[in-house]
Amino acid sequence: MLKNEQINSLHIAYEKHDNCKILENIAIIYGFFGTDIFRILATTRALSIMLKSDPKPQDIVFVEAQRNKDNAAFAWLENYGVKYIFKEYTEESEGLLLKTALWNIGAASTNAEKLCFIDSDIVFCNQDWLESVYSAFD
Repeated sequence: MLKNEQINSLHIAYEKHDNCKILENIAIIYGFFGTDIFRILATTRALSIMLKSDPKPQDIVFVEAQRNKDNAAFAWLENYGVKYIFKEYTEESEGLLLKTALWNIGAASTNAEKLCFIDSDIVFCNQDWLESVYSAFD
């Protein structure tokens, strides 16, 4: 399990671009749970790339579920304009399909009509991938 000082070192280098195009009415929704260091690192890497994408969606929603708040690894995303939602789950929920439930929580937090549900460790080859996804909804 990561300690808070280790989690803080995972923050990404990201510069906000004022001239970045925003695609209205689309949200990217992530769900994450667990404390596996390799999943946390893969997700951090994927997010660092996604946050540099141009254009950007109207909303980026990241829902994290952990057994307790001390294990939260991604609360720092709020500093990058991401809607971060934390959910604590019980021992009885361990092993259930949490990802879909987390996606549903994320979907309820945005008013975008086009919802793009993505695994947290996915990396796209092209930085303009969102325009292709956006067009596919039409």
